[in-house]
Amino acid sequence: MTVAPPAPVLPPAAAELLRSVDDGSILGATRQLFVLGDALIDMAVELRSDPRRLATDVEALVGHVVRTRGASSQAVVNGLDRMTRPALQSLREPSDDADPIELLQGPVRAFREELTSWLASLRRHATSLLADHRSILAYDYSSTVAKVVADLAIVDPHLTVYVPEARSLDGGRKYLADWEDLDLDVKLVPDAALGWAVDRCDVAVVGAETLSASGGCYNTIGTSLLARESTRSGTPLYVLSVLLKTDLRAHEGERPSPMLDFLARLDAPISAGSSITVDGTFPDLDYADPDDIRAIVTERGAVSPDEVRALATSELALDEIGGDRD
Repeated sequence: MTVAPPAPVLPPAAAELLRSVDDGSILGATRQLFVLGDALIDMAVELRSDPRRLATDVEALVGHVVRTRGASSQAVVNGLDRMTRPALQSLREPSDDADPIELLQGPVRAFREELTSWLASLRRHATSLLADHRSILAYDYSSTVAKVVADLAIVDPHLTVYVPEARSLDGGRKYLADWEDLDLDVKLVPDAALGWAVDRCDVAVVGAETLSASGGCYNTIGTSLLARESTRSGTPLYVLSVLLKTDLRAHEGERPSPMLDFLARLDAPISAGSSITVDGTFPDLDYADPDDIRAIVTERGAVSPDEVRALATSELALDEIGGDRD
């Protein structure tokens, strides 16, 4: 199991917000970006009298998140870059009339408005695309998928959603909290029953941790199995993702996956003979090939995987984002 590097020393409120991302209390790249924005604003308030120290702490936070959460999610890397890059140069060479709070708060606010607009557009496109489907499979927790299903359930009281519980991160049952006020038929099944569930659905949807340059999907392990099962059964698979999640440097298998420890997730320890070595490590992510994906539903609508590179480059200038700060 990969040991995460220690978190940087930050002001108390910002440190607690960062901890909620590190320990998985807050799930989903979108939600985590809003939490990290709050951390940046808190740091600006606490360290406004020392802009150079603030710049150092911001760089430490970004570097830590890139090395940890960013190993899975390119959206976090790209989003943090958009929130912090405009401010860092000014903080390193502060002028007397520069307000550190506004230097950070302005880009954070602008990015949040941008991201909120993208997500609202994605939800409209996804809801329109999926409106005629009566049985949907939603694999692994995604706040975007959760909201789209909620939108669909409001207009279709007979909607059925199959949720295979992603055992690696309990990434299925978390949907139930988001949907608790809906009139919705949810069938929660083990991820081992994924193929059985696909055969009973009109369509499958999944979020993405990262989109590759060729339009493939890096996501929680089991996503590639879902993609292959969807192709086998003729059930269309749609990936719901803003273009911010694109890593233009990555193609199939080019992003290393963080490793998780399955033994640490078990309620009771494994009992084995003294001569048996039990290794429970496994990759956090796998890769769904573009050929198994019907379309990527983005803020620009449903696009084919081979359109992702051009759209991400032109719309977001992602080729300017290296995501390699240490």
